[in-house]
Amino acid sequence: MKNSNIEGIVFDLAGTLIDFGSLAPSQVLIELFDRFGIKITRKQAIGPMGIEKRAHIKALLTTRKINSQWKKKFKSKPTDKDIDKLFKLFNPELKKIIKKHSKFISGSKKTLDFIKNKKIKIGINTDIQKKF
Repeated sequence: MKNSNIEGIVFDLAGTLIDFGSLAPSQVLIELFDRFGIKITRKQAIGPMGIEKRAHIKALLTTRKINSQWKKKFKSKPTDKDIDKLFKLFNPELKKIIKKHSKFISGSKKTLDFIKNKKIKIGINTDIQKKF
């Protein structure tokens, strides 16, 4: 494989190289919403995956089904303060389970080794906090 035109490749970390299916963040979101009396499915939880988590929570709250549950439960639409409450709880909960889900996805380590052997630079993008 000739790679003269490829200088680098940037990967998203969670769900691409580790944590197949983004199990850690989706599990945390399901549990957080449940604490507030809102039932969400795994499919709903992963829907906006790939964006910053506060924006992800906001996106979930704007979906018809979740928004409807929220209004029924709290007698009002979700506010920025509600989003902030959920977001504030997210990272501490994710930190508790992240190690359990931080294994390489099948084939990703082999792919990274192949790229490194070709002397192509590798970049990683993630919204997982550095302290994790």
